[in-house]
Amino acid sequence: KTIYFTAPVKGHAPLYKIDIATKAITKIIDMKSIDAFDVTPDNATVVLVRRSINEPAEVWSCSTTGGAAAPATT
Repeated sequence: KTIYFTAPVKGHAPLYKIDIATKAITKIIDMKSIDAFDVTPDNATVVLVRRSINEPAEVWSCSTTGGAAAPATT
């Protein structure tokens, strides 16, 4: 089982996950300010709302293992 969460770090709010069995914490992605997120039922993808000072809120997605994110809106 895994818990996903954001935490403030140096003015950003990266997305992390913690493996309950091993207690290992892994950073998934740092996209400045993540306002909301949800994980797909298969636990493969995170869909998130990201914003910054000079950009409006936008929906993005990325793998729960990390890597690059892709915008879901244009």
